[in-house]
Amino acid sequence: MLFDKVFVNPKWRGKDSFPSCMEFKVEINKWIEFIKCKNQLERYIPRINDSAAKRDEALAEICSAYVVEEVLKYPIIDWEVETVSNKNVDFIIESNNKKYFCEVKSPG
Repeated sequence: MLFDKVFVNPKWRGKDSFPSCMEFKVEINKWIEFIKCKNQLERYIPRINDSAAKRDEALAEICSAYVVEEVLKYPIIDWEVETVSNKNVDFIIESNNKKYFCEVKSPG
């Protein structure tokens, strides 16, 4: 399982119950496989192995991208793109020849 290869000695280990159950681990593994196929895994690894808050923020982005493309069928055409005022968005989707800039927010 890719999950076990990605979450190696994280700073958050032992500080919470992540992942809380096998079903959650299997679901997260799908998300990780997805971003690996998109050639985005390497840029996420440092964040998901950092603090629990950074892990959760990164997983919120990954989950959102997974749902947008795999479930809703909107293709992601670019990742981590700089926009106006040097701000970055997490990803860009395209629909009906229009681009939509997506920034995922999370409680962290």
